[in-house]
Amino acid sequence: MIKKIDSLKDWELIFNNKNSESEIIILKTSHRCSISMFAKRQFNKWVNNLAEDNNLTIYEIDVIFQRDISNQIAADTQITHQSPQIIWLSKDRSVKCHLNHGSINRSNLKKIMQ
Repeated sequence: MIKKIDSLKDWELIFNNKNSESEIIILKTSHRCSISMFAKRQFNKWVNNLAEDNNLTIYEIDVIFQRDISNQIAADTQITHQSPQIIWLSKDRSVKCHLNHGSINRSNLKKIMQ
């Protein structure tokens, strides 16, 4: 299930939980961008095929409506903002990897899971 990050406070709680049992994946998209919509479809297909016990917590933000959260994620992770973008954080909230634009596809996501 994909969750929403509704506020900077929500993001702060997520990012500062360094003892989490799950890794975090953040999908950043723009509803105005066709590349974002394609990446979102690819991502959703991948998510739908994940095992139930995957130890992942998955979030999505719309960079148009949630620019402040997107900018804070970029600052906290030191990953330059792009859209579409996936930022994958380890349990200790260090960056495991990030994907942008056309590199967001099921094949690349499967490789990261291995």
